[in-house]
Amino acid sequence: MHFRWWLVGAAALCSLAQLVVTPPFQHPDEPAHYARILQLGRGELIATKTEQGTGAFFPSSWVRALKFLSHVPFHGDVRVTREEVRQEAERAPRLSEDFPRDEFYPFHHMALYSPMPYLPQLFGLAAAKMARMSLLQGLYVVRFFNWFFSFAALITALWLLQEHGRAWWVVLLTLCTPMGLALYASPSSDAILLSLSGVVVALGVTRRTSLPVVLALAFFFSASKLIFFLIPLSLIARFVHGFRRNLLFIGAAAILPNLTWMLATRGLYSPFRPGVSAPDQLAHVLVHPFDVMVAVLSTVADKWKYWVSSGVGILGWLDVPIRNSFHYGVAASLFLLVGWPREDRPRMDRWIMG
Repeated sequence: MHFRWWLVGAAALCSLAQLVVTPPFQHPDEPAHYARILQLGRGELIATKTEQGTGAFFPSSWVRALKFLSHVPFHGDVRVTREEVRQEAERAPRLSEDFPRDEFYPFHHMALYSPMPYLPQLFGLAAAKMARMSLLQGLYVVRFFNWFFSFAALITALWLLQEHGRAWWVVLLTLCTPMGLALYASPSSDAILLSLSGVVVALGVTRRTSLPVVLALAFFFSASKLIFFLIPLSLIARFVHGFRRNLLFIGAAAILPNLTWMLATRGLYSPFRPGVSAPDQLAHVLVHPFDVMVAVLSTVADKWKYWVSSGVGILGWLDVPIRNSFHYGVAASLFLLVGWPREDRPRMDRWIMG
């Protein structure tokens, strides 16, 4: 076996080790992602917006379990033993049991994700229910299914790039950063989206694809969340010559699912100015563009240090708030790497593509 694949195996084992040894709800946003998965597992696609935030109603025993070890993150001095985790996992309510849904649990912006990127986790949740596991035991099964499908997509991308050594290394080093390995070991919906972005790059580099594959990827990314429609659009740019007659259909697959989900969840978005309707806010922007520009510039001046740290976080090597800048960075990188004609690429891009 080639040395490169040993590295892939080592990355997979490192991520799997994180999956096993990390106590419940210590990954970023893990309780919120798991709560969203639990809601989808009950067949509820749209979250509920209340004065407490956006989320869903769960049994009070489930909410108590979701708050387990919530005091640990960001407090390095707090210690927890394996016995504590084991006892709590056994004491937590069973996923297969039905309880009154009497307590609200917010999971905020996770509600804006469609069920699409949670499909691997939902398979894991179904398996945990069939095994009559508790809520916390089921978390580890959900993590495993997400890890398995994410690495399956990543390995597929690397297999497609076997004959393109430089692009192979770019994809590996981009998707297997410490942040990436942590995502694969969690219930995060970003895990499968991140690894599938590698498949998009591989298809763009090798052109080993067909219209149905392009349409399926475009639909999956577009239906996931607002910002992800940029990724299938970058793939369209690559295939504009080969699929010229079908460009309209590809564009529709990349945009219409996104618009449909936005309309379905339009009541969940938080306005920039609470108490002012979205149409009124849009009208204000159109009528007073100069005032809006001044407000934006003043905000940038106030928060430039935070945004610089977020930009650094695109690399995934540092534990800083990355938020949407990571996904925009992935989409922009894909467009530059895949979308430009070969002869017009910058020198570094030509070197990567070989």
